[in-house]
Amino acid sequence: MEKSRVLRGMTARGGARVLAVDSLPAVRDLKELHGLSVLPCAVLGRLMSAAMAMAADLKVERGRVTLVLEGDGPAGRAVADAETRGLARGFISTRELPGWTRGPGKLDLSRAVGKGFLEVIKDLGLREPVRSRVELLSGEIAEDLAYYFAKSEQIPSACALGVRFSPEGEVLSSGGILVQVMPGASEEEISELERRMRALTSPSYSLERAGSLEAFAEEALGEIRWLGEVRFELSCRCSEEMARSIALSMPREEIAEHLRRGEEVEVVCSFCERAYRFDPARLLEEVERLEGEGGR
Repeated sequence: MEKSRVLRGMTARGGARVLAVDSLPAVRDLKELHGLSVLPCAVLGRLMSAAMAMAADLKVERGRVTLVLEGDGPAGRAVADAETRGLARGFISTRELPGWTRGPGKLDLSRAVGKGFLEVIKDLGLREPVRSRVELLSGEIAEDLAYYFAKSEQIPSACALGVRFSPEGEVLSSGGILVQVMPGASEEEISELERRMRALTSPSYSLERAGSLEAFAEEALGEIRWLGEVRFELSCRCSEEMARSIALSMPREEIAEHLRRGEEVEVVCSFCERAYRFDPARLLEEVERLEGEGGR
């Protein structure tokens, strides 16, 4: 099975760290799994590329990055989740939207996302995950991610992300580049990197044209010393136990209504679309037991 890739490297002069992403396999699968139209797929695809890049850069063996995009636009809520061991999953609450554009070949993500917040959750294996929340600058995601790094982690960064589609709506390419300036970088190198990133106006097209992730990044930024790679595939960690906990958290009256109608209680995972079904009579028995124990 083809997997998405994240490459980690340094610019030849050592002034910046580079994370290059090819998320095409995962984004293509997400589009099919959730039945997404082009614009919601572009939103989720960019968010997924960002989550993969950040997860690949964690310095722990078993870590996870979750990005939550909460805008007031019609796209609603989008979540991308990626683990250091190469597992990823994601969803967006609105599956179909018109293909709004802001120019030839430019999807209008800002109109779809609206105003809101980007939340970054890092699970580093500590007692509690590290959470940060920043206001969205544009809803285009790349600019919002760079703003997060500048405000929450004090790391000067530049980011370019994109998802490219055929006229029929097929995903042709998906990915991008995240560049982070290192302490001690020369003004000359910083200026050169800024110039190169500004010139990268269509990263998904450049990625498709380059033919490989390495060639894409090096054409964009010049010589890169590659340090490592993480490959990602879609995978969900939902379980019957987790779904049962959600079912048990439902109001007792709602569970009883399912029983009256002779219907099972269904819990569907937003990430993988798997449906879990439970007997309402047994759920009510368990609810009563938990309430008796003070555990609900």
